[in-house]
Amino acid sequence: MTDLAPMTDDELADAVRDELTAAGLTVLGPEQDRGGVRVVVDDGVWVSWKCGAELSAAAMAVLRRGAYRQDRSQTHISLAYQGTVTEAMTGAIAAILTATGFEVQDDADDYHHPMDLLVGPRRAVPHWRDPIDPALDGASGFMPGVRVRVRSGEFAGAELTVSSTGVDLRTRAVIGYRLEHPSGDGFLDVPPDAVEFAADDFPAPRSSHAPA
Repeated sequence: MTDLAPMTDDELADAVRDELTAAGLTVLGPEQDRGGVRVVVDDGVWVSWKCGAELSAAAMAVLRRGAYRQDRSQTHISLAYQGTVTEAMTGAIAAILTATGFEVQDDADDYHHPMDLLVGPRRAVPHWRDPIDPALDGASGFMPGVRVRVRSGEFAGAELTVSSTGVDLRTRAVIGYRLEHPSGDGFLDVPPDAVEFAADDFPAPRSSHAPA
């Protein structure tokens, strides 16, 4: 795979925020001070996990009161738990960004950005916003509500809604579809190879992936 078109740090940061938001994570704005992902531009794009306010306050109380042994042989659980959460979430963020084509480094700057991830250039990889390959469409059967186009016969070219899908209970292979009849009255039974995808009103991802 080759690198995509070069991005400025600000563009890269926006792309990182977009992917992490799509994954379901809360991405914090500049003035937000609560749990979530922080993305900072500082001679590179740095990504870190911030624990929620209650856990962060409990861990800070331990630090302020020195309630731990220097060799970490004994410490209050809140400090250890904060470390566990941060490590787990940082690993998850790294996995998400790597899967969407970003170069990710940990421990890139332990002095200025301890525990932060440094995110670098993005490479072209298969992406979840890519359109579905027509050869794959319907491979395991169209669900009820999907509109399909009839390929041949009396109703060739008609776009009809799938009412139900017939499946072989032993092999799980699709054996046919029951479609809403073009007249609006009754149904039309067809074999699986008699139709192709036409449309689906279910919310779909944005148009094909084209990172900035």
